[in-house]
Amino acid sequence: LAGRSATQHLCPAPHPGVAVPGSLRGRLTGSVARSLHYRVRGVRGEISVTGTVPVAASYRRLAVDDVVSTTTTTTLAVAAGSYVTRPGTIWWGTA
Repeated sequence: LAGRSATQHLCPAPHPGVAVPGSLRGRLTGSVARSLHYRVRGVRGEISVTGTVPVAASYRRLAVDDVVSTTTTTTLAVAAGSYVTRPGTIWWGTA
């Protein structure tokens, strides 16, 4: 066959433990304040928030054979950060 296929950038490559983007659904089940750690680092004042929060949630994963499966979880690792500036900008990452 002639031609090349275009890569779908929104669909992840199959990889164990990696969630399909946008598929997380759920709710918090406990205290977030007691689950998070706050820290200010460096001379630029980077503020970071990390931790594991209690949830009742599910997300989808893509297996090596391109079959989607649903996984449930009771904890979710979170990470966020910002620099001390005006106005502040917060970015969310993966832990």
